[in-house]
Amino acid sequence: MTKKLVEMSKENLLINIADVNSFLLDDTRCSKEQKEEIIGTLWGINQIKGRNWVFSHDWKEYIIDEYNEHNDFIKTYTFKV
Repeated sequence: MTKKLVEMSKENLLINIADVNSFLLDDTRCSKEQKEEIIGTLWGINQIKGRNWVFSHDWKEYIIDEYNEHNDFIKTYTFKV
């Protein structure tokens, strides 16, 4: 499985739902519905034992990468801006 690579920097990586929520509230490109979908996806991942995620963003999309308890990549969720 090939994972889409995004240029990552500390400025566009978030690992805390509160930080993601604050970022999306301040991002005028993100609609209320899209924000709710992204936060809902993060809560859903958090409900699965041993799962974690990393949120990243660029000018075209918001990206959530999901990992298992061994930090193995599971899946990418992509939300177009």
